[in-house]
Amino acid sequence: MIKVARWLLLGVAVLTGAMLIGGCGSAPPPAPGPLVTLHMSLPRDGSRTSAASTTVTGRVKPVRAKITVLGRAVHVTRSGRFQTSVHLGVGTNLIDVLASLPRSSGAMTALRVVRFLLVSVPDVTTDDTRSATAALKSLNLRATVSPSHDPLAFLLPFSQHVCTTTPPAGTRVNPGSTVILHTAKICV
Repeated sequence: MIKVARWLLLGVAVLTGAMLIGGCGSAPPPAPGPLVTLHMSLPRDGSRTSAASTTVTGRVKPVRAKITVLGRAVHVTRSGRFQTSVHLGVGTNLIDVLASLPRSSGAMTALRVVRFLLVSVPDVTTDDTRSATAALKSLNLRATVSPSHDPLAFLLPFSQHVCTTTPPAGTRVNPGSTVILHTAKICV
C-alpha cells in the first residue's frame, strides 16, 4: 500500500513538473486592442479621371489610429477624418490605405483609380467620310455622320466631305467620345 501511494505521489509530481515546464517562460497573450475601422469617402474604387492627382479622404475609428496612404503618414483630425492628395500616373493606379493601432489587427483597403489622357479632336475638314472616320477611330474616338439635307445635292458631280465637326478640331475630349462629322458636297 505504501508503495502504491509513493508511486501515485511520484506520478502526480512528474505530471505537475511537466505542466510547469511546458508553460515555463511563456506569458499569457496580450489583451487585444480596440477594433480599428476604416471608411473611405473618396475616391471611389475603379473611378476614372484625367487629372494628374486625386484627393483621398476617409475616417477612422478609434481616432488615435495612425493612417498611412501609399506608405506616407497622414494627419487624422480629432473627429477621425483624414485627407491627402495623391499623384496619379497614366493608367491604373493602386492606392493603399492602412489604419494601425498598437495591439490591434488594424484595417487596410486598396483603391484603383484610372488616369487617362484627353484626346485632341483632329482637323478632318475636307476629308471624305471614310478617311475622317478612320482618323477618329485611330485616336479612340467615335464618328457619327450628319449629312447635309440639301435637296439638290444629288445634281453635283462630286462626293460628300467633312465641312465641320462637333466638337470642333483642337477640342480636348475623353477617349471614346463621339465626334459628329457634318458633311456636304459643298461647304458653306
